Parts: sequence; structure tokens; C-alpha cells
Amino acid sequence: MLLAAIFISGTTTRRESLPAGEVLAVGQDPFAGENTVGAREVPQPRQLVSRETWEALLPRLQEAAAADPEDAAAQRRLALAYTNLGQLDNAAAVYRRLLEREEDALVRNRLGNILRDQGDLIGAESDYRAALAADPTLPAPYANLAELLWRRHRMDEALDVLEEGLRRVAQEARPALERVRDGLETPPATTPGGPRESPPGT
Repeated sequence: MLLAAIFISGTTTRRESLPAGEVLAVGQDPFAGENTVGAREVPQPRQLVSRETWEALLPRLQEAAAADPEDAAAQRRLALAYTNLGQLDNAAAVYRRLLEREEDALVRNRLGNILRDQGDLIGAESDYRAALAADPTLPAPYANLAELLWRRHRMDEALDVLEEGLRRVAQEARPALERVRDGLETPPATTPGGPRESPPGT
């Protein structure tokens, strides 16, 4: 089984097929630092990582997060591990705790991804829109929201979201959204197999 993935990070957006059983760490973490279970030990964006690697890291990530609940970087790394291990309820709980302390567009977008993957499309749409309200220059929620709308056969809305994103994001992020727009211009009903899920954390 293959999973088609959309990667959006800076100026890159591409679709790739990943072998089943592989998981992916995606998205940039501005809170990542050189402490505890540091950023160097946690898989970097777009890096393929086995489930066994995440399982081995999880106890240390849990310990680091428990030792300092106020350490946003530790909490975000723990949520990423939970996501990649398919423990979506645990990941969502971490993201919700972070959002109770402070609204953050990246965290809100990742919570939207979790809800999407759990089948709560209304909740996911709400969180993507909240992420864009918090930071209208962030490209990932535009792409995620547009794909979600496309999957629900709301093509015009999906394209409107991407056009809005193209007006608001930084110049270097526009080619990524343009490629997403080009990929969504075919209605899902005419696409063999329908739309594919993005990996968590985008």
C-alpha cells in the first residue's frame, strides 16, 4: 500500500509515495532547541523514519514533556511522536493543552490535521480557518483547508482559499500553493481513487 503525501515547507511542495509502515516527520518547529531530547535527535522535516525509531524515542519524549509542562518544544515533539505512532487522541490532547496556554497557528493547523485524520472534517475545517485567522501568512493551512474542501466537492471554495493564500503568503511560498492549486483543479469524482490523505503534521 502506498500513501501519497503533500509536503509544504518553505518553498517546497511535492507529492511522494511512501511505503506502508513508514512514517514521516513534517513541518518546521520554531520552538525546537538544543535541550533535553533535542531537535537533533527528533527526526527532521521530510525525513522518513521507521515506526521503531518513534517507539524508541517516545519514552524519552514523554519524560521530557512531563519534566517541564511549560516547555512548548518538548510538548510539540511529543505530539509529533504520538501522531507518527497513530496515537491521534494523545496528540490532539497535547495540542489542545498548548492552545489553552496560547493561540498558535502552527499548532492549530496540526490539530486540524489530527481531526481530519480522525474523520472530524467539520472540526478540521474550523481549526484550519482558526489557524489562518491567527496567521494569514502561513501557507500550510491554506493548502490543508483547500484539500479538505476539494475532498468534500467544494471546488470553488477550495480554489478561493488558495487564491487568498497566494495574495497573503510570502513570495517564496507562492510556488508551493500554485502547485497545490494545479493539483486540485481536477474534481475528486474524476480522479481515480479519489483524494489521498496527507501525512500528519503538515
